Amino acid sequence: MIGVVSAQTYTPESYGDTELAALEWLAEVVARVLSAEEADREFLSRLDDGHRPAAERVLSRSVSAFVVERVAVVRESAAELAAALEAEGHQLGARARDLVRECERLQIESAEIEFAGYREAAARFASLSPRERDVADLVGQGLRNDEIAARLHIGLSTVKTHVGNILRKYGAEQRSTVAEEISAYLRNTRVRSDSYRG
Repeated sequence: MIGVVSAQTYTPESYGDTELAALEWLAEVVARVLSAEEADREFLSRLDDGHRPAAERVLSRSVSAFVVERVAVVRESAAELAAALEAEGHQLGARARDLVRECERLQIESAEIEFAGYREAAARFASLSPRERDVADLVGQGLRNDEIAARLHIGLSTVKTHVGNILRKYGAEQRSTVAEEISAYLRNTRVRSDSYRG
């Protein structure tokens, strides 16, 4: 049981079959959404690594990077299992080695997907003019147009023009979509830059 849905009125006979059917439909939709959310939470909780919840890791990184990370754990466990089985001369040792190879293949394919997405994001960002990149960075940080204008010491109409150009170059209608991609791209770029510096 999820909860109770009620429709009440002081006027007698206000609700007929149509209203009742609509209420039942709405209750079913809410129940399905809540059930799906609970199933998602349960699924993600099984992926927790003991340090940071899986939901947080999934939302802070791309799905392919998350898959690479989790498959690495499976691969490591499979390699330990294979070594133990082979040491005992068990015939399943070869099957465990097959699992290790499949995990490695999945990691490589997922990393390729991740890198392809990064390259596409880099190409879109590179298509922007230097000033559009400045504006895009601030859009990615969630700043409003008036805040961007104040930060860059430019007019509000100029910011709106730049934002319009950015949306057009990204082929997007929604600012939030572009902001999310730019934020992720710049975050990944900074992480890569920091890791190279060492």
